[in-house]
Amino acid sequence: MSTPIKIKVDDSGAKAKLAALDSALGKMQPVYAVVGNVLLNRIRLCFKLGIDPWGSPWAKIKWRAPRTREDDGKSKGKSLTAAGRAQLAANAQGKSGAPLRDTGLLQRSISAKADGDGVTLGTNKIQARIHQFGGVIKPKKAKMLAFPGPTGEIIFAKKVTIPARPYLPLRRDSLAVNLPPAWSLLVVNALRTYLRQSVDKVEA
Repeated sequence: MSTPIKIKVDDSGAKAKLAALDSALGKMQPVYAVVGNVLLNRIRLCFKLGIDPWGSPWAKIKWRAPRTREDDGKSKGKSLTAAGRAQLAANAQGKSGAPLRDTGLLQRSISAKADGDGVTLGTNKIQARIHQFGGVIKPKKAKMLAFPGPTGEIIFAKKVTIPARPYLPLRRDSLAVNLPPAWSLLVVNALRTYLRQSVDKVEA
């Protein structure tokens, strides 16, 4: 009589990993937080390189308005700061600077908030929309717009056209997010790493 062969499969390790994976997917806030961090890093790269999410360069600036400060009362109007005088020299040399990089306020204002339903990226800066989509600025009450020119003189204009310099993956004619392929790949890789780490904790 032949001896029966019995094989015992210990699937406790596999079950533990599946449980860890199920737990990671059951709590989506950390998953969406990973996605938010990836997108924030790509947006910051747009500002650093002066490109839109799809790799096209932003329109260059013609000049940057020199910074001023209120006078000490001995004379009327405003006077240039040290940074303003340096900007005048840069304007004269055709080196006005990189777009949207003067104060960095817009870039720093962009944040990501993740919860169990998704991740929201945005900014509370009023100038965000016109820099993203471009547009025409016209005076609301006055007859003319007034702003400092490249040499510090005041320029008057009926309107000013701001070119689009997209930093969010949004198209002007669509409210849907349009992630570039490179961004999508980074998101997928980040999620794989997150889920792999969740499973690896079982073996640690």
